[in-house]
Amino acid sequence: MEPIFERGAQTVAVVLFLFIWAMTASLGAGMDNVKVPSEASTIPEPIPPVYDRLKDLHLTTPLVAEGQAAITLVAPASGLYQAEAEAIQAAIRKITGVQVPLVSDTAPAAAVPLRGHLILLGNRSTNRAISALYDLAYTFLDPMPHASFCV
Repeated sequence: MEPIFERGAQTVAVVLFLFIWAMTASLGAGMDNVKVPSEASTIPEPIPPVYDRLKDLHLTTPLVAEGQAAITLVAPASGLYQAEAEAIQAAIRKITGVQVPLVSDTAPAAAVPLRGHLILLGNRSTNRAISALYDLAYTFLDPMPHASFCV
């Protein structure tokens, strides 16, 4: 592929995807001297990962350990599933005496890469954390009209 971006003595080859809709074509963004490869085969097809064995499913992940929360509940920032998240939080508190954290899907605790065990409420369309995991091929699920859980 010929370089399509030059910066001084440094030349960089990039793949650029342009999506233009009639409504947004007048936003004023501009480029010049862009060269498009003549063969579409120069852009590789995305390939999802293939697993040949099951990963450790952590079927015994604790919710509370040694009197401390071992998970964080993550609900969409939109407020969708907030009542369900609070009900789960209350049930865990009633059983264990521990208040597990409840954060929105925009909180740092819900950012990928994950830094702990989470219970994610929603689906790919409603929860940013689930969407990020889906986009990175860490989980595969379809949007559902009700809450789905991804732990």
